[in-house]
Amino acid sequence: TATQAVAAQLGHAGQFLLVPANDAFVTAMRVTTAVAAVLAVIGGLAVLRWTPALKRPSVDEIDELIAAEVAAAERDLEVAAEVAAEVAAAERDLAAAALPDRQEMPGRQEMSDW
Repeated sequence: TATQAVAAQLGHAGQFLLVPANDAFVTAMRVTTAVAAVLAVIGGLAVLRWTPALKRPSVDEIDELIAAEVAAAERDLEVAAEVAAEVAAAERDLAAAALPDRQEMPGRQEMSDW
């Protein structure tokens, strides 16, 4: 702090400033912490008092949400099955085409020189 800097410049004569300065700093921090705690409690009480409560869904609303999620999951499964069938067909087509291995492909050596 500034008081400690002044005390250091005054040398031995400035040592008497350090104890009162440190005490004042600690006291101010205690007061500031207490004020902050009181303000935090007041803020929490204000939130509890004036924030509207969440509406709890009824059993019918929950059933509708579950039905919608199940329908979405079933649609996702149908799409996944279609994609899997397309992948399997593409793999069969590639196997039937009997493409050469990577080592036999022309230009393979030139590409590896890059």
